[in-house]
Amino acid sequence: VLAGILTGAVCGAFNGVLVGYVKMPAVIVTISTSMLFRGIVEIILDVNSLKNFPAFYNAIGWRNWWIFPICMVLYIIITVIFYFILHRSTFGRKLYIVGNNPVTAQYSGIRVERVKLIVFILMGVMAGIGSIFFVGRMGGGLSSSMGTGYEMDTIAICVLGGVSTNGGVGKVSGILVGVLVFEALKICLQFLGVDPAYTFVAQGLVIIIAVALDLRKYLAKK
Repeated sequence: VLAGILTGAVCGAFNGVLVGYVKMPAVIVTISTSMLFRGIVEIILDVNSLKNFPAFYNAIGWRNWWIFPICMVLYIIITVIFYFILHRSTFGRKLYIVGNNPVTAQYSGIRVERVKLIVFILMGVMAGIGSIFFVGRMGGGLSSSMGTGYEMDTIAICVLGGVSTNGGVGKVSGILVGVLVFEALKICLQFLGVDPAYTFVAQGLVIIIAVALDLRKYLAKK
């Protein structure tokens, strides 16, 4: 389990070096390395699947603590932790400054490259932790093809939660709302018996509209 989380951190650090120190665009880096990492996994696993995960994976995915799902309780705890990191710490303030204007941040004495590296390492660690939730919900079996397309769900949740694609804007509370809205949309479409293909259409339209509104606000400020 620790090795899996550490692997996520190493992959995140790889992205952080490319974005922070090599100065490559973050979007290009994350898309290309997601293909790279998935290719490595497919080479290692081939047609096989991973099984026999620790019992607590299934507990996290399906069991309740009192009347609350364990996964929800852990999600709230992680959300609170990142709330303090983002909104109540020096690092969080530096992160907002870098997102708004990296040049100004550089002249203010902030080590922009280091901040970006730390952010990508944190994302890698959370991807590793998130995989525990994912495997638990999937019943303890994992193949190389699972999880495809989840990056688009992540983008949709972020823009719905008010995170600006131009950087420097967004709150943890907004992400929490974005998760609830996005999942509610998916569940409602499933209950209505909507074809999965149309569900993808709806999700794509949500992303386009949310990004367009964000861009409009950004241009208005300019």
